[in-house]
Amino acid sequence: MKHWMLLLLFLSSWANADKLTFHDQDMVVLLGNTVIERAQKHGHLETALTLAAADKNIRVRNLGWSGDTVYGHARSYFGPPQEGFERLQADLTRIKPNVIVVCYGAVAAFEGKAGLPHFIDGYNRLLDMISQSANPREIVLVSPPPAETHPAPMPDMAAHNQRLVLYRDAIAALAKKRNHRFADLFKSMEGSSANLTENGLHYSEKGYSVLAPRCISAMGLTPPSAKQLSSKTAQQ
Repeated sequence: MKHWMLLLLFLSSWANADKLTFHDQDMVVLLGNTVIERAQKHGHLETALTLAAADKNIRVRNLGWSGDTVYGHARSYFGPPQEGFERLQADLTRIKPNVIVVCYGAVAAFEGKAGLPHFIDGYNRLLDMISQSANPREIVLVSPPPAETHPAPMPDMAAHNQRLVLYRDAIAALAKKRNHRFADLFKSMEGSSANLTENGLHYSEKGYSVLAPRCISAMGLTPPSAKQLSSKTAQQ
């Protein structure tokens, strides 16, 4: 009987070892380009994260920047990319997050297969900087979500989604190589309802209400129910 109990305890701890967990008072940073920055406008993603943390009191900071790349192009205002990269480094050094959720690739994917080596080189450099500046306990790499085809005259986004899949796979391989968690948001959004974006690329309020719980699920967390989300968002 004792051996069976020990085995059950071992299996239980092994099963939970790979789950993303939060500690009380964790600082969680959301980092990326447009899909991250615009999430703060509607609050669904931060709300879903807070509810997924259950009884843990976490704080969430959104450091997304529209049009940004792993090199910090958009953050540099009118200066060189290095200026934006250093601005982000200073922010992370000051905030010292415990968990960082990173979502890049939507901008770089327009470069197609030819742009992948440059993107991965920059992503490695970014992750090295994050580790040195903030030394977070957890880093989660999230793939960009799929683009959406709207009726004419908007363009067909099928070709771009194929490029996004290339970048999704490269990000997954990078996460595995660096021993970071990977969340396949592209796959999680498959089969979702239509009309979730304003223009095929930028998610609307309705889009974020769908994207948020699916992103949480992709990170290995238990997504909150629709009732929990609506109740929490109403309180905010």
